[in-house]
Amino acid sequence: MGNSIPMGWEVLVNMKILEEENRGRRKKIRVENLDDLWFLEKILRPGDVVYAMTYRREEKRNDSIRPEKRERVPVFLGIRVKDFKIHEYSDRLRILGIIELGPALGEHHTLNVGVGSVITLEKEEWSDEELEFLREAIESSEKVKVLIVAMDEEGAQISLLRERGIDHIAWIDSGISGKMFHDRRDEEKIRFFQEVAKKIESIGPEKIIVAGPGFTKEEFLKFLAVRYPELRKKSFSDDVSSSGITGVQEVIRRGTPERFLEESRIVEESKAIDKLLEGISKEEFSSYGLEDVEESLDFGAVDLLLISDDFYRKNREKCEELIRRVRSTGGSFRIVSTSHDAGKILSNLGGVAALLRFKYK
Repeated sequence: MGNSIPMGWEVLVNMKILEEENRGRRKKIRVENLDDLWFLEKILRPGDVVYAMTYRREEKRNDSIRPEKRERVPVFLGIRVKDFKIHEYSDRLRILGIIELGPALGEHHTLNVGVGSVITLEKEEWSDEELEFLREAIESSEKVKVLIVAMDEEGAQISLLRERGIDHIAWIDSGISGKMFHDRRDEEKIRFFQEVAKKIESIGPEKIIVAGPGFTKEEFLKFLAVRYPELRKKSFSDDVSSSGITGVQEVIRRGTPERFLEESRIVEESKAIDKLLEGISKEEFSSYGLEDVEESLDFGAVDLLLISDDFYRKNREKCEELIRRVRSTGGSFRIVSTSHDAGKILSNLGGVAALLRFKYK
């Protein structure tokens, strides 16, 4: 197989299931946040096969007179899982296994899976429990999709803004030439707008930012109003100096998407911590610190369990126990990143807290 990805495995459709194959036994998954990493660890079993792009040292060359430095090169591997564990000091799931697809068959290899990783997981049979974990992961990952279209007469860059990065999905060339006659230019512009609109429609965004210099973006919005009114209702205009990826980056620097990201993870976590602090100040519907949270769980009062990522890494077994308990009473949980202020506040409160569904004392 070498470094290539097998045919039929590379198409992404948009924890998220990207693709299912082999009668549902093989599922292609993107890890989108820390919660997904926890769910993935619960789904994995020894004997599963995990496929992913990774890095390995180049194989030794027998025809070389002098020993050569072996560089790490990208390669697509499938490994039969032997062991796995979330690394104590990093937000990564380490998966150890035996190579069954790719170079160096039969050798050991460790995959490091983190936020943003894409893997394909294959099982002989998916249990009901594993499918339930997967369903919960998908539901917890549902976020508002904000699409940025940076366009001018030369073409349109279509990019999808995600909570931890941006996917540059496509560049669509307009095909319009300055030497075209007026009627031909109009025909080409309509064809161009139609192609862009169909691509947007296939992605299914919640919000669309149409940006760029000049009048092309305004003409496109008028086109949407007539031909694709549902897309027009989701669309907003923004003036930037460039099209293409440069224009997309300018939109982001200007902060334009922020008003459309009320459901983004950082905002959600900040709101939860604000609600926690309000409850603490009023001495109601909140608990914090391990002892108080465990007492709240004893009464079945926890609606949302909040755990900082640093507390989870240091107290993994205890956290898994807390998560099992809150899930058993119909509550939910959130692993909060300490990369922003809300997570740091939670960490300072002991790393674990809860929003309660009722007062019990």
